[in-house]
Amino acid sequence: MTIARATAEKKRILLQVGGEWCGWCKLLTGFIEKSEPIRSSLEKNFLLMKVTYTQKQPNEAFLSKYPKIVGYPHLFVLDSDGTLLHSQDTTPLEKDGNTYNEGKILSFLQEWKKTD
Repeated sequence: MTIARATAEKKRILLQVGGEWCGWCKLLTGFIEKSEPIRSSLEKNFLLMKVTYTQKQPNEAFLSKYPKIVGYPHLFVLDSDGTLLHSQDTTPLEKDGNTYNEGKILSFLQEWKKTD
């Protein structure tokens, strides 16, 4: 369903992998929700799909299609047909080790948006 929608809307898919147990995951979600420029870029260029990873719900079958994740949250950029384009640890998107950097996230989204 996500692939069909992404194809119809000519958008890429951004998988955000993590869970409620993860402080940085909650921080990223809150950061995105509070930043109008990030929200706008996401809505215009991507379908955001959150994938839960917990010990009780590891989503192994789904996540086994992608490179190994070292830390959470983790982002995967998929083309509209579901092809993996990029695997991204979110550490480079941080600011001062205690929050995220709006400019870095916007640059990341700009780099990976669909251009055709």
